[in-house]
Amino acid sequence: MENQRLNDQRQRDRKGHPVLDDDRNLDRDFREETATEITDDDVIRKGRDRDRDRDRNDPDVQSVYGWIAVALSVISFFFIPLLFAGAGIILGFVARNREAAILGNTAIIIGVLSILIRLFILPLI
Repeated sequence: MENQRLNDQRQRDRKGHPVLDDDRNLDRDFREETATEITDDDVIRKGRDRDRDRDRNDPDVQSVYGWIAVALSVISFFFIPLLFAGAGIILGFVARNREAAILGNTAIIIGVLSILIRLFILPLI
C-alpha cells in the first residue's frame, strides 16, 4: 500500500524519468545504492595496479634499491656515519623485501659495521 501511494505521487515525463521539482522530498524518493565498481576510477585504478605490479616485479627495479643501499652504507664510512648508515640499513631492508636479498644483506652489514666502528673504535684512536 505504501509503495502504491509513493508511485502515485511521483511525477514522470513521457520517457518515464522522474521529474524533479522543489516540492518533492528527494532524500525519500532516491534512496538507491550505486556500485562503485562501474565507475571510470575503477578502470583507471586497475591500470595503475597493473603498472605498479610490473614495476615491483621488475628485477632491475629490485636491484636498484639494493645498490643505493650499498652505496649509502659505503659512503657512511667517510661522511656522517649515523645518517648514511641508517639510510643504508633501512634501504637494505627494503631491498630484502623486494627480493634483492644479497644486496640488502650486504648494505645492512656494511651499515652496521660503519656505525659500530664510528661509535666504539674511532673514539679510542
